[in-house]
Amino acid sequence: MRPWIGVLVWSWIGYMNPHRLTFGFAYGLPFAQIVAICTLAGLLFIKDKKPIPWVRETYATPFDNITDDSGQWYRNDYGPAWTTAFNSFSTYRKEFQVGTNGWLTASLSAPNTRPCTALS
Repeated sequence: MRPWIGVLVWSWIGYMNPHRLTFGFAYGLPFAQIVAICTLAGLLFIKDKKPIPWVRETYATPFDNITDDSGQWYRNDYGPAWTTAFNSFSTYRKEFQVGTNGWLTASLSAPNTRPCTALS
């Protein structure tokens, strides 16, 4: 089983919407939902299950490239109020490699359950 192929197909269908170029029943068929269900079902039967820990994001380094400044633009514009608001919540991230030899990195991000009270 290769669930990562399902992720690629789901993304392709979501971006391109090829079924909207058809006529008849395929036009309204939820292909992305079908692929998602099959992919999630495939994850249940995968042999090499590896637990991936949630890691607290510190935003110390840029995520992507030189255009990602980890919030420096907002710090310059809004000053200490932005830093207070930014520090009032935590984001947790999981990153894992998929595909043959890990050629694609997937990333999940989730906030903590504490409400943001810095701006209220």
